[in-house]
Parts: sequence; C-alpha cells; structure tokens
Amino acid sequence: MIGAFNKIFDDVYAKLKPSDKELRGAEKTVDEVISHIKRSASKGDYGVHDVKVSGSFAKGTWLSGESDLDIFVMFNDENSTENLDKLVPKQFDAEFGTRKYFVGNMHGYTVQIVPLVKFEEVTKVKNSMDFSIMHMDYFNKKASASIRRDVMLLKRFCKSNDCFGSEAYIHGFSGYVLELLVINYGSFEKLLRDACNWKPGKFIDGERIYYSKEEAMASIGANENPLVLVDPTNKYRNVCGSLNLDNFSRFVLSAKQFLDEPKKSFFDKKDKRKTILLDSKKRGTKLFTRKVKVVGPKTVFFSKYNKALNMLVEYLKSNGINLYDFHSIYNDDDVEALIEVENVPSTKTSKQIGPSLWVDKKNLDAFLNAHKTAYLDGEKLAYDKPYGITDFNGFISKKIKEFISQKSIVEG
Repeated sequence: MIGAFNKIFDDVYAKLKPSDKELRGAEKTVDEVISHIKRSASKGDYGVHDVKVSGSFAKGTWLSGESDLDIFVMFNDENSTENLDKLVPKQFDAEFGTRKYFVGNMHGYTVQIVPLVKFEEVTKVKNSMDFSIMHMDYFNKKASASIRRDVMLLKRFCKSNDCFGSEAYIHGFSGYVLELLVINYGSFEKLLRDACNWKPGKFIDGERIYYSKEEAMASIGANENPLVLVDPTNKYRNVCGSLNLDNFSRFVLSAKQFLDEPKKSFFDKKDKRKTILLDSKKRGTKLFTRKVKVVGPKTVFFSKYNKALNMLVEYLKSNGINLYDFHSIYNDDDVEALIEVENVPSTKTSKQIGPSLWVDKKNLDAFLNAHKTAYLDGEKLAYDKPYGITDFNGFISKKIKEFISQKSIVEG
C-alpha cells in the first residue's frame, strides 16, 4: 500500500510542480510590480517600510497552472495603509477584506497587493494579516523540500475535495493552516492517517506552547471551532478560526476515502458545475440555477450573497419544499446558485401543530380563537394551513429571482 501511495504522490507532484517557464514568468511579474511600488513610494512620504513577494510563490509551494501571486507592502502605521492606492499600477482594482487591497493582471498572472503594518509586540496587533510575514518566515525556516512537496499535494487535495479557502464566504482551510499541518505531522500521508480519527474539537499545538488543551482554550477562547491549531507565531490565535464544521467534515471524509481506496482522482481538478448537474440527473432532483454578476468588492458581495442564499433556503423550506441540496459556484465576476429540489407538497394544505390541549386556559382560548377549525393530533391541537401555491415550479423560480438578484444581495 505504501508503494501505491508513493506512486500516486509522485505522479501528482510531477503535474503540480511549476515549469521553468512558469517560474520565470512569475519572477518577471513580481519584480515588475515590486519595482513599480518602490518607485512610487520613493516619490513621497507614504510611510512604506518594506515591499516583498509573499504567499505560496515565496514559500516554494506554488502550484503549476495557478496564476495567483502575492505581494506585501508593509507600512509604518495603520493610517499609512490608505496610501496603497497611490503606489499600485493603474490597472489594479480595489478589493476589501480586513483592509483594502488591490488585485490586477499582468503578463497572465493575477497579482494581489496586500497592505500590512509593522509591529513590535504580537499582543498589540489588531489585524491578523500583519502576522503574514512571520508566517512566511516560520514556514521557510521549518520546511524541507519534502515538506514543500507535501504541502503542494495537500493543497491540491483540499482544492479537489472542496474544502480549501479561508475566505468568509467559504470557511475552508487556508494555505497557512495546511503548511502547519504538514510541518506538525511530518508528511502528507501521516496527516491523512491521523485525520481519519479526528473529531470536532481536535486540538493541535505543534510547538507545544501550552501544557494542556484546557490551558490553551482559556488563552485562545476557541471552544466552538471544530479544529484548534495554535499559531506558532502567536500563541493567542487559533489559525483555524474561520474553518466551519462542513469543511472540517469534508476533509476528514476525503482522507478516509482516499486511504480506503487510493486514487489519483482525489487530486483531479473538478468541474463543480458539471458534477452537480450529473448528480442531479442521477438523483432525479429538479435543479434550479441562478447566476448573478458581482457588483462592487467581490468578497463583500459574496458574503452578502451567502446570507441571501440561506434566507432563500429557509423560505422555501417554510413553504413545505424539500431541498435535496444546494450549492454555490464562485467565479471572479459572478456567482451561481444551484438548488436541488427533492419534492414539493402534493396536498393543498399542511398540518400545523399547536399547543397541548391541556395548556392553560388563556393560551388555549387564544389558539382556538385564531384557528376555528382546530382539531386534535394526539394530545396536541392542530390546524390546516393552505399553501396558496398552485404552481410550485413557478413559485420556486420566482423566489430564486427575488432573493438571488444584484439588488436584493447588495441591499441585504
């Protein structure tokens, strides 16, 4: 079995490793952007402390075919970060996370320019992004060639199994979390084997900063997180703070399934939309789709879209519509909702269960006055509520358009 793993890992890694041409193109792009920023910074007092390449490219864990490149601009103080728009190339657009940052395309590469603020004490840092330089330095100090290879494998594994991305609208594993996991376990395979036994509330302290989980919880306050991974550069922080139970569970299941039956398909790039369409056809569900173009900052729009989608789902359920599943596909310029409907009501009314017949007289009288045709369901009172819907397919389509629209998302 170990031989089978090694063969799969070697074959996958051979495709993940960037070519010399890709690396040269990335280096040229990075150098050009950094030079532009430094030239702009030299023309005035913008409070720039340093400019450097970062992210997976700087760590040697950059995947072939992925064009994202990160550049950090470190400022002397928070107020100076507002000067970033004066330093970036003109074709870069503003996006919003914990601070305003800029995204642009050069020579076929997508470049993110992110502002940081230098600091002396970790306890005084107000924005977790400022730890990013420390994260990069920590990884580069700890990582061997095999660790870097296994981080690339793990990143591809998580992307393929739909649990990668720490953005607020995804709540998956961040790149830094994956790096720490491989460092902690020593290899991708050892991580997978241990992950098969994970349960919500899993605690990992790779540098053994704390004597016990209880001590760590008292300091970090991360009791609700499915995975607590102590940041070795900041003992007061759980780097999995944005990870939700869905993505945690998806990773554990994927690890179990891969170890049970190792296949290269666990690392394949998947067409999520095509997979959903095929699954819906196989299940016999009715699939409704709705695509909306992004308006304004992407991260803000996607977060509001998620809120609108959840409201839609609850509204449909409240009208007796059983959903099999629902999905989102996020792109640079749009987002698509795909909603699988299992079935709709076949009756004209739904049974609504009320209080016990033996409830106090005041509440009983109020219920009977409100529902003149109430009847018993065991010891509970019940009444029939008309759906008032004659065409459920038309109703669903109408409500999807109402909830998932640019106007409703932006104003919501």
